[in-house]
Amino acid sequence: MPCKIRRASAGDATAIAELLVAAFAEYQSLYSEPAFDVVRPRAPEIIGRLAEGPVWVAVTPDGVVGTVSAVARGTDMWVRSMAVAPAARGQGVARRLLGAIEAWMRRRRFRRLHLTTAPFMGQAIRLYERAGFVPSQDPPEDLCGLMLLPMEKHIT
Repeated sequence: MPCKIRRASAGDATAIAELLVAAFAEYQSLYSEPAFDVVRPRAPEIIGRLAEGPVWVAVTPDGVVGTVSAVARGTDMWVRSMAVAPAARGQGVARRLLGAIEAWMRRRRFRRLHLTTAPFMGQAIRLYERAGFVPSQDPPEDLCGLMLLPMEKHIT
């Protein structure tokens, strides 16, 4: 699927929020209600994230099909959320979004990229492993009772 990866703007917030709902809908029953609310922030929260760190979108003629946001902590970056529309999965969108973060990090000399994922997100975990992520020594993160798996990748 030909798509363009670009930095998100406030005008993308509603489309990003809708994408997050669509991307996580199939997993909703596996999350507690509070945890599911965390993984699908609303447009105002997404607008706030734009000021806290970089956010990218993958765009096709049909609209936003992927997104990733990150935030810096020292010399490391943390993925806050990442999603690809179900119809766009398996077409390299997530790989390209991760590539955008890594290129941005290299230009600014960040050293490691961290993320957490739910243990039932097998397809995402395999994607991250293929992209060079390994289990982190960080303890699992508690997301409203759901223990998330920490992963990291050294950026050279």
